[in-house]
Amino acid sequence: MSSKGFIFTETDSGTKEKAKLALGRTHRDLGRKFREAAESYWWKVWETARQLCIEYGAVDTWTLYESIRLVWQYEPYGGLYEVGVSSAGVNMYAMIKVGGMEYINPRTGRPVNYAQAVHDGTRYMVARPFLTDAIAMNEGYLQAVLQGNVDEALTAFERDY
Repeated sequence: MSSKGFIFTETDSGTKEKAKLALGRTHRDLGRKFREAAESYWWKVWETARQLCIEYGAVDTWTLYESIRLVWQYEPYGGLYEVGVSSAGVNMYAMIKVGGMEYINPRTGRPVNYAQAVHDGTRYMVARPFLTDAIAMNEGYLQAVLQGNVDEALTAFERDY
């Protein structure tokens, strides 16, 4: 995190009021920027997960690939074998879901309830962890974006104050 900081002092020249207004703007702007950063991060994870699904060869009928989706509010799992990765953000909840009973494999005519088996593997099939790998691959991006927003907000506060 940033080593920047700020100190409030009492004066008769209105500095405290100015600081309170600047802090209010910083809080509001930082919340908005964190929401935008979290949304950007989840879209990158979604894109990476879809790419890894292809790279790991989990695209026999492309139905599993097509079922990878972002959900912005938590919802109950639709199928017993759905895979979901979620995170509580700043006033935002996101979840990446794969598979589910609403997706039908055109080759078998059955629901795509095998996402967990493809992702985690079975005793007959090697794991292809496209979701967990996508999260890991984008962790540095999330840290950089959040840190950049904190630094920018503190610089703006210092300028406004």
